[in-house]
Amino acid sequence: MLLFRDRVNAGWLTQSCATTACHGGLNGGRFLLANRWRRTERGMYTNFHILNTYETANGLPMLDAEEPRLSAVLQMGLPREQAVWPHPEVVGWRPAFRSEEDRWFVRAVEWIEGLYTPRPEYELDYVL
Repeated sequence: MLLFRDRVNAGWLTQSCATTACHGGLNGGRFLLANRWRRTERGMYTNFHILNTYETANGLPMLDAEEPRLSAVLQMGLPREQAVWPHPEVVGWRPAFRSEEDRWFVRAVEWIEGLYTPRPEYELDYVL
């Protein structure tokens, strides 16, 4: 969780994807992230749970434990022309990463690679 807190949640997720102009506000579509408590355990665990359980409309998991670099949350953070699954066209959208070599992308892949396998089932009463 320390890697998630430092390398993902505080590192780029809340700074780019969870802003009020994107998935932390009314323009985020079905995928909403917590941005209000980004530096708290509450916000960190909420965003972890969301990433751990959410699937795109096409059924892609946000986190792909078998092929971490293909995780939807990472692919949709790349420039559209570099992504396997590009972010939908949205006015004002900007990529979170410059490329797959971007240090934040690499750190996120390392974090996903370090997650427990098989993935534990968390019994949380939280509606996405």
